[in-house]
Formats: sequence, C-alpha cells, structure tokens
Amino acid sequence: MKQLFVFILLFAFTAANAQDSTRHIPISAAIKSNLVKVEATGLGGFCGKVLNLSITNNSTNKLTIDVDAGTLFQAQDEAYQNLLCLGGESLTLNAGEKKDTTVQTYCANLTRHAPTKGLKFTFWKKADSSLTGMLKFARKNKIPHPLIQYGTWCYTDNNCVNTVYHHDYYVQSKQLSGYIAKNKKIADPKYYVENKLEGRAGGPPVNAKNAKIVLLFTWGYEGYRHMYLVIRKADGSVYRKIESGWEMNNDEISATIEFDPNKDPAGSYTVQLYDENHHVKQERKIFISKDPWEMYRHQND
Repeated sequence: MKQLFVFILLFAFTAANAQDSTRHIPISAAIKSNLVKVEATGLGGFCGKVLNLSITNNSTNKLTIDVDAGTLFQAQDEAYQNLLCLGGESLTLNAGEKKDTTVQTYCANLTRHAPTKGLKFTFWKKADSSLTGMLKFARKNKIPHPLIQYGTWCYTDNNCVNTVYHHDYYVQSKQLSGYIAKNKKIADPKYYVENKLEGRAGGPPVNAKNAKIVLLFTWGYEGYRHMYLVIRKADGSVYRKIESGWEMNNDEISATIEFDPNKDPAGSYTVQLYDENHHVKQERKIFISKDPWEMYRHQND
C-alpha cells in the first residue's frame, strides 16, 4: 500500500511537471509540433508592430504561446521583405481557441520593398544565435527600434557596423554598435553613417540619397573660451569652418559634424578643434565615401 501511494505521488508530480512544461511554448516550436496553426498578415511597413498573428490552439490543452526572439516570417511575395520578430509577446489559448496578437518586427531583407497591408506571411525559421542574441541584448537594454533595425541589417544584409546610428540616440547607438562589433570580433566604429528609415509600405526601406556621415566631438565647458572647428582636405586646405551649433550637457559640450556622401567629395579629411588662441586641442581623421565598409576600412588611416 505504501509503495502504491509513493507511485501515485511520483505519477502526480511527473504529470504536474509535464503540464507545467507546456504552459509556455515558443511559437517556433509550437508551429513545428503542429500544436498551433498561425496565419500571419502584414499591416503595412516593417519596423514596428506591423505583423498580425492569428493563432489557433490545435491541442487539447491550454497553451501559452511565447513569440521568441529571432522568429522569421517569410513574405509569400518575394518582392517584399521577410519580417523578423523581436520577441517578448505572449498569448494564452484554451484548447481549440483562436486569438490574434500583433508583434514587433524588423525588415530582414534590405534590398526588397516594405510589406503592404494585407500581405500574407508564413513561418520560415529561427534566426541564428548571433542575430537572436543581438535582439535579446537590445530588448534587455531598451534599445530604440530604429537602432535595432539598423543592427538587424548588420546580420541579414552584412551592413557595416558604422550604420548603427540615430541622431536622437547617440549613447544607445554606441552601445548597440559596440555590442555588434564585439560579437563580430571587429573594431568599434569611430564615426557613423545615418540612413533615415522610409516608412512607406511598398517602397524601399531606406533612401541612400538621404545618408549622412556623422562625427562627434566633445570637450569640457569653460565659459570664457571660444572654440571652433576646422575641416581640412587631404592637402591641408580649409574645406569648412564651424563656430556655432554646439550642444551643452552639464559640463560637456558636443558638436556633431555632418558630411553628405552624395555632395562632399570622397577622400580623407582632418577635423580640428581650436581654442581662442588658435591652438589645436583635438584632431580627428575621417574618410568620406558612399560605401560605409570603405569608410570603416579607412577609419584608422
């Protein structure tokens, strides 16, 4: 009798654990196991909550489906981008129940058009561990969505790490680009290329004609000093002089120097920070090109 009681307890414990282990199931595993049916429909666009998932519980048990980081949905029309899930959303369904949820996604094909409203998608696969790790890092550190999109393209389209930049999020730009550089075992970028995201469904995700090359200077605030910046060409001649437009934050002043790769001639430049006595206090080199990877290769020249 005692042995029977122990057996019943063990069976109950095992069953409880088995039941508990099915409470939260990654959507990728649930689809592969046919526990759920998922109909995915685009809402228009790529960077945002623009993918609706209609999920049906095929099992006889109550399930909580977790959208795991790195889940990829493939557009049924190859002219349009596949979408990559950030992860973090969950949906609980009773046996046989159907519910909808909208998930955060990013473009996984830079050369394709942004999805249009009503475009159908199918589950494709899980992204590799490097891309999935970047998404988890970004979510944990509350990295803004535009930067996560730029970071995604470093993995899906081999974009250069110096393209992970947004003018409103300089600190987070350095944080995420630094993570990606470390993950790829390459050097951190010394300056950046900013590409504005295009939100129009059916259009390209970015417009290279609007690209900006960005170099940031910082120095300590001293109220009596008049500082200015001089940009010199490779031959030493003055290309541009900047004497205003600084931003002050506590005891630090920052100046953002922008180049237009479509207008400024390609090649090497030197940016110098001068004090009121015309002494050089800082000096930085920058190589201008329409190709971010070429700029990156020259950043230590």
